[in-house]
Order: sequence, then C-alpha cells, then structure tokens
Amino acid sequence: MALAAAITDITRTMSYGLPAVFVALSLLVRAEPVRRIENVALWSAVISFVTPTYYVQGSTGFGWIYPLPINLLRWLST
Repeated sequence: MALAAAITDITRTMSYGLPAVFVALSLLVRAEPVRRIENVALWSAVISFVTPTYYVQGSTGFGWIYPLPINLLRWLST
C-alpha cells in the first residue's frame, strides 16, 4: 500500500493489490483466532476510511481527495 501511495494512480494500483488483502486474511485464519482477524480487518477499514488520498492532474497540480468523515467536519466548520 505504501508503494501505491507513492505514485499518482493510487486507485488502479490499489485495485491490483486488493486481492492480496483477502489472501492474507485467509492465511491468517489458519494461524490466528477469528476475533483478532476481525479486529485487524476493522482497524484497516477505519484507517482507509479516514485517510485522505491525493491526485496529480496535469498542469493543475496536486490536490487532496478527503474521505466523507473529514469532508463533513470541513463543511461543518465553514
């Protein structure tokens, strides 16, 4: 995921890596209790839900794509 965030096309790169998440979770089921795997999946979802991503668009430059919780806070503060 860190490598995907280091390039400009995050969406495509992360979509290629998404199956690895499910493979990793299926491998963890064999070695870890289900409750721990649920916690890992929950925290991963929370982190990805609140972490902003960025985009680079031609000559317009660099911009942020904020997730909904952060956008709600931004809209309420203005």
